[in-house]
Amino acid sequence: LSSHLTYVCQTWGQRVSSSLNKIKKQQDNAMRIISFAKYNARVYVRADVIYKQNKVLKLADHIFMLNCLFAHQQLTNKLPEAFTKYFTLRKDFHSYNTRGSVHGEIFAPARKTCKFGDNSITQKSIKDCNLFLSLHPKVDPMKMSLKELKTYIKHPLLVVISKIIIVNFA
Repeated sequence: LSSHLTYVCQTWGQRVSSSLNKIKKQQDNAMRIISFAKYNARVYVRADVIYKQNKVLKLADHIFMLNCLFAHQQLTNKLPEAFTKYFTLRKDFHSYNTRGSVHGEIFAPARKTCKFGDNSITQKSIKDCNLFLSLHPKVDPMKMSLKELKTYIKHPLLVVISKIIIVNFA
């Protein structure tokens, strides 16, 4: 099931749309069935808890991780030459000492076209990578291997919640 959901999801999953919401609902239903979670009017277990207990990434989290890894691979010169000009670090773009340049953020040019707009892989990767860096300011992804970064990104998304949230509607 996971391989079918994640196949080229970085390409088609950049936009927030009704079809992605339908996929999310189906993924939630599949996780409930696989984990034998109760789903009735009296007892309800949140889907987030089920994902974390089973250590499975939601589709949106998987796309977030792939976007961050794509930017990391390009900035560490691990992608083919066709991708060399996709990303520029803020510290390489200007000489000012801003928070973004100090934390290693990627410069995001303003683009309003369909091909290079806000929902392109490039723009989404920049936004996701910068979000990750703002949430983890002490981390320097450029000093990490791809495997270490992938583990570091996945860990907070998969940490098992010690207290299971059950809402009882009795």
